[in-house]
Amino acid sequence: VGPYDDEKLGFYKVAKNYYYPGFWEPGPTIHFFVNKAEWAKLPKEYQEAFQAAAYEANVTMMAEYDHKNPLALAKLMQSGVKVREFSPEILKAAAKAASDLYAEEADKNPAFKKIYVEYDKYR
Repeated sequence: VGPYDDEKLGFYKVAKNYYYPGFWEPGPTIHFFVNKAEWAKLPKEYQEAFQAAAYEANVTMMAEYDHKNPLALAKLMQSGVKVREFSPEILKAAAKAASDLYAEEADKNPAFKKIYVEYDKYR
């Protein structure tokens, strides 16, 4: 997920190269999924309380990682880990492979396709 979790899990003991950017996870967020029909049944006050709690959980988690990751990255580097950037060629190839995989999954999976078509228009 990031330097904090990687350092905590001891990956530096077996991997001395740390590559960035982590294109497979552009940013951590917490998602809550709620059935739309059931959501509509909730009183407005409950919906607002849920949204406030979800917002706070997400912002708190991001703030904690924003604080912990730089400290952990410094520890990783002090332990001999080399920080290296993925080349533009690798990033382009990874983006193409991901797009191909998404298109393939959309061809097989109608539920995925419904979401992916709209997502693909957006990006």
